[in-house]
Amino acid sequence: MFFLSKVQVKIFYTILLAIWSISSIYTMINNGISKGLVVLIFGVGFITLIYYAQKFFIKMVKAENKAYQKLKK
Repeated sequence: MFFLSKVQVKIFYTILLAIWSISSIYTMINNGISKGLVVLIFGVGFITLIYYAQKFFIKMVKAENKAYQKLKK
């Protein structure tokens, strides 16, 4: 089964958070604080959505694999 270590997942989310943070700071400097905050809130929401979608997907794959193993026996 496909497996990613927790370190790889943490690195992925750290890089994603850094990208959104840098983008929001850049937007705050050039376009105003309110627009930068919108970018930051969107980025945090986006990262949260990806996290829970990934968590749900892994849970479903494990459940499907478990059901498949029962059918094989």
